[in-house]
Amino acid sequence: MQVTSPLAGAAVRRAATTAAAAGSGPRTHLPFLLNVVKTALKSANTSAAAPALSPSSSSSPATALPPIPACAFKPYPLLGRGAAKQSAGSSLLFKDDACIVVNDAFPKSAMHCLVMPVDLRLQSLNALERRDIPLLRHMMHVGDEYVRYLQTTSPQVYQARRFIAGFHAIPSLPMLHLHVLSMDLDSPCIKNKKHYNSFATFFFLTSARILEDLERHGRVTLNQDVVRLRQMEEQDMRCLWCGTALANIPTMKAHIQSCPLNNAMEKPAKEDSRQGSP
Repeated sequence: MQVTSPLAGAAVRRAATTAAAAGSGPRTHLPFLLNVVKTALKSANTSAAAPALSPSSSSSPATALPPIPACAFKPYPLLGRGAAKQSAGSSLLFKDDACIVVNDAFPKSAMHCLVMPVDLRLQSLNALERRDIPLLRHMMHVGDEYVRYLQTTSPQVYQARRFIAGFHAIPSLPMLHLHVLSMDLDSPCIKNKKHYNSFATFFFLTSARILEDLERHGRVTLNQDVVRLRQMEEQDMRCLWCGTALANIPTMKAHIQSCPLNNAMEKPAKEDSRQGSP
């Protein structure tokens, strides 16, 4: 009887992990986002140098990071009426020594931007290692601070909106990018069920889950079940809020706007009916 050595078994496991990682890597080699980062690298920082992102700081909570002044950010370019994409493409909204913020050229919500590292080594979630935990925390912090900037400077547009941040389990383009977007999913750029499901199912991995996964395993594991993830993309659409089946994109858009459980906007506090009563 042939006996398989433990080393051979380890080699098989490594090969399986490598194959899974390849399947969950970027689907294309299109350089759009890479070129955005390369172009941004030629621009001056809009913010002072990022805090030192050493591996020894990986246990520091994101809340300990200092606030970023409003002057470091640029206003978000809302999609024009009737526009199907951003005519100017992705514009630089923030830059420091560690990452940039740009608007998504094909926004899937009223506000949809991308936070990307300037380290071109980081092509996707599969490239993240334990040493990148401080960088990931910083990217999350920058995204949060940009939302705070928008809600402070344009409260009539953004104050009531809820936002979410995360990564597509299987990205379309190379270059690690953190999506930060309002939760309305109201955009002419949502044209098929893959666009919708990529944000309305667990195909969208929140940044908090990715951070926890990276801290626990030293690499990202949540994106390795490629078959299941692709099924999520292809499944029939359901309302993000109430679970109602949505037959097509027009039905989805009409339902989302009228769904009584839609929680994309903060509800105004109800006035206490007892106020002023004796």
